Amino acid sequence: MANSSLPGSQDPSFKDLFELFLLASIWGGTFLFLRIASPEFGPFPVVLLRTLSAALFLIPFLCFSKQQALLVENWRPLFIVSLTTTILPFCLLAYTSLYTTSGYIAILNSTVPIFTVIIAFLWLKQRLNFTGIIGVLIGFVGIIFLAYDDVSLDKSTGFLPIYAALLAAALYGLGSLYSKQALTGVSPLAVATGSQLFAVFLLAPAAAYFWPEQTPSKTAWFSVISMGIFCTAIALVQFYRLVARIGPTRTVMVAYLIPVFSMFWGNLILGEAITTNMILGCSLTLIGVGFTSNLFRRKKY
Repeated sequence: MANSSLPGSQDPSFKDLFELFLLASIWGGTFLFLRIASPEFGPFPVVLLRTLSAALFLIPFLCFSKQQALLVENWRPLFIVSLTTTILPFCLLAYTSLYTTSGYIAILNSTVPIFTVIIAFLWLKQRLNFTGIIGVLIGFVGIIFLAYDDVSLDKSTGFLPIYAALLAAALYGLGSLYSKQALTGVSPLAVATGSQLFAVFLLAPAAAYFWPEQTPSKTAWFSVISMGIFCTAIALVQFYRLVARIGPTRTVMVAYLIPVFSMFWGNLILGEAITTNMILGCSLTLIGVGFTSNLFRRKKY
């Protein structure tokens, strides 16, 4: 696989693993909130409100820590990170959430580590061994099982929602690697705040144009604000802190647990079905992620 030990990264400690687990539990709720809010707001307005809530939550902390200057000093890489880890993937996933279940989206999103390894191989020339190649192939077999799920996916749109979610996963991988390359040493709080602020300014015109005519429900408002504060603001600071500490290819292993949490929340709160194809697709995808992440590497004694 690609070597995850980029300059400045270290092996994960117990604290890092705990934070990865906590991050998965928070991000697992993202797709539930998307399923509730997106149909009422639409993709662009829901992403604007999500990023606006996150930015308003983060700005006081940024000012209190006197890190505002970092936004100006690093505006170019922050713009690219915002585009690849916030603006485009958030909109793509919001679109996908209109046509399928939260658990289904989370499984597709769990391909982030696979795309990260592929991009690291093509862009950073990190080594991809035979095990990594097998992992990529297994992961995409899992996606095929999902593509032919007659229950979870609205077939009226064809495979477009699947392609949108997979593109979002690839962008997350690209953005994580770029963040490690271009923003090492920059405060995770500044990276998270800057990425959300850029998203707010760039998405505002489209959100205003597509703003829903009918006032969304209180549940939809609660969902989008919660998604902004917990699943975006708090989660992103934690994510970028882990990227800086243990590297992007290790941090994106959070994708192992996100589908489990997402399927659980979706089934518990929305009564979404967990189908056989979803279980098979999830299992194969996560096995593929395990191979590409060297989880099954034989230890040498």
